[in-house]
Amino acid sequence: WALWAVVIFWMIGLDVIYATMDRDFDVANGIRSIPARFGIARALRIAAASHALTFALLLLVGVLTGASFWYYLAALVMGGILLFEHRIVNPDDLARVNVAFFDANMWLALTMLAGVIADVTWRTLT
Repeated sequence: WALWAVVIFWMIGLDVIYATMDRDFDVANGIRSIPARFGIARALRIAAASHALTFALLLLVGVLTGASFWYYLAALVMGGILLFEHRIVNPDDLARVNVAFFDANMWLALTMLAGVIADVTWRTLT
């Protein structure tokens, strides 16, 4: 369940970031997206809170599974990637939303995969 929650809150955060680009369309068409309902600045804070929860849950998954150093190293890198996403997008400049949405999340997913593979391999071999 904790790993499920990691993915859910990660997706909520990245989807809210991406939805900021559609705010004007959503408002004009009565779509009640988070950015349309709360504004871009608050939407980005909601996304940041969701990603903070993602990171905390990543650590919890490590504790619950007895993860090795390799998992926690990947989790720290993932936390850095999440932080990077929020540093490059701000309410006054959404020009880098695609970088945050596509590029950063690709690296985040690959880091998670590599971390889990390294962790399982390490624990299997030791």
